[in-house]
Amino acid sequence: MGKFLFSVVTFAFFLNHSIAADFSKPHFHLSKFGTEGHAINERNEVLGLHEYRVGQGQEFVQAQRPIVWDAQTSAKISIPKTLEEYTAMAGKDISPDGTIVGRAARFKASQAFLSTKEQGTIGLGTLPGKDFSSANAIAKDRIVGSAAGGMAPEVACVWNRADNKLGWEIAPLPIKNAGPATALAISSDGKFIGGQDEDKPVVWIEANGKWIRHTISSTSGKVSGINNNGEFVGYLNTTKQVGQPASRLGMYGSLKEHSLIALAWIPERGYGESTANAINDAGVVVGNSWTLSGKDSDGWIWSKKNPELKRFRINKNGDAVISAKFEPPIEAQEGEEEGAEVSTVLIDITDAGVILGQAEQPEKKVGDYEVQNMFVYKY
Repeated sequence: MGKFLFSVVTFAFFLNHSIAADFSKPHFHLSKFGTEGHAINERNEVLGLHEYRVGQGQEFVQAQRPIVWDAQTSAKISIPKTLEEYTAMAGKDISPDGTIVGRAARFKASQAFLSTKEQGTIGLGTLPGKDFSSANAIAKDRIVGSAAGGMAPEVACVWNRADNKLGWEIAPLPIKNAGPATALAISSDGKFIGGQDEDKPVVWIEANGKWIRHTISSTSGKVSGINNNGEFVGYLNTTKQVGQPASRLGMYGSLKEHSLIALAWIPERGYGESTANAINDAGVVVGNSWTLSGKDSDGWIWSKKNPELKRFRINKNGDAVISAKFEPPIEAQEGEEEGAEVSTVLIDITDAGVILGQAEQPEKKVGDYEVQNMFVYKY
């Protein structure tokens, strides 16, 4: 359920926890060169990337590898082995039982993968006539993603667990024309899929064993999260106008109510682009908004039941600062000291209200990049 270039506060007192955390205070997974969160499951297992260096001194390459972190105990659960004959892997989602899906890559090739403790890492294959594939989300006995090959555009697809429960069978999802299209999210009951088709946000609904495609808006954008109630989130692109520099706004929609609501469209308060990243079955939405300069980000929380947008930032003491006063901090000029809060983004949320996010550490850098680490917090 969600990918960013952010950075984070390294707090020594988050290290070496030996007791279970309650997440009433942001709980960080720390690494010298940073960590990046992608998804969290209901067991509070976090799928992310571990940043590390290859080389010494100024002669180094910033590299990444998947990591699974048990946020409850602060233990590293596993680092999936790379798919055979592939050189890199990127995890995209983690299921309630700890199954990981994502994309393995090598020179001029990529393949969707699945990784479990029992099976190890296996390739999921691709559609006939295609050379590439990527798995983006998993729920129950379904995985969604995309396939591509040659000069043909990317197409959305779904993998269903085979009747013998030992393998997976891939099938295309219906799309408007020839693509490009991709499936990015799936509800936990496996009945709703969200994604993008020809740059438009779309939802696929299962009905009588078939998938029915619904275009959400004629405006370009994407659906990045969807729940069991048919509520979905993502973003819409907007046409730039004088005095309105934002080109992307977060969105919430409901299939049952046939509604679409713009979220965090607040350029008059100093923000530019915004996006809604995830929604849980209680309808709580998490997302982030960028300042007009693009240098800073605020996380935010919203729900239709409680529609007042809540700003979420981490301060330099490692505390969560949640406020209805949705205004970005004044960015420090050259030579000035940074403010008391740091750039924050909210990536995912569980049904229990545990949020996965990231926050930056302006004081620490690797080359030209600020260090980043992921955290969890109970809202």
